[in-house]
This record gives sequence, structure tokens and C-alpha cells, in this order.
Amino acid sequence: MRGLYILLTINNDGGMDVFKYAARLSRDRPEIFNSKPVQLAVQVYKAKREYNYARFFSLLRSVSTPYLYACMMFNYVETMRKAAFQIMSKTFGTKRKDTGQGYYDHYPLNDLVHLLCFEDLAEAKSACEFYSITVYES
Repeated sequence: MRGLYILLTINNDGGMDVFKYAARLSRDRPEIFNSKPVQLAVQVYKAKREYNYARFFSLLRSVSTPYLYACMMFNYVETMRKAAFQIMSKTFGTKRKDTGQGYYDHYPLNDLVHLLCFEDLAEAKSACEFYSITVYES
């Protein structure tokens, strides 16, 4: 239940509720704080707070993540996808200073489906179009 509480309150007070709760739990009940469910919830909290989309979606995809946790994490999927697209657009949209030619300017759509836990290629393509990311048909 404590892990679920953490997942439910990730956005409260900018994440400070989770931070305070985890600190208090670590101090007062270390055996509970160190339990797998609580540690998983703390990992999700950290990944979301740091906009570490790769880690977040890795936890979401993991077979060791309980179904109920995955359902609760789904609340944050759009936020994390948006963060991923913002980060990736900076990374993959870079251009050489000397020639102005782009490099690292493409990413396989199949990989994006897996990385960001899209249902299929159509959903990933639609998200790319929503965020004004060019998708090339192969």
C-alpha cells in the first residue's frame, strides 16, 4: 500500500509529498522503505522527476512491475512521452556548425514504439505528427 501511495502522490506539491514521505519512511520504518514495492515506486518517482523517459518506460515494460503499478504509471505516460519528444528533438535535430547539415536527425519508428510503449506504429506516428516531428515512410 505504501508503494501505491507513492505512485498516487507523485505530483502532489511538486513531488515534495513523496520526498518527505519517503524520508520519513526510511527513518522510521527502514524494513518497509527497503521493500521491493516501495523501492519500485521510488524508482518510478525518480524517473519521472528527472524526466528519465528511458528508465520510466523500462520500468513500465518490466515483467516485474505489478499490473496495478503499471496502471497507475499510465497516468504519467503522456507527460513522459512529451518529455521524451522534447529531449529527442534537441538531440536528433542538431546540425553541424560548419555545413549546417543535420546529423542524428532520424530515429527508427519501430524503436520508438518499443521505447515509449506505444501500442503500434500508427499511434507512434500520430504522436510524432502531434509534436511536429517529421516521419518518413520507408
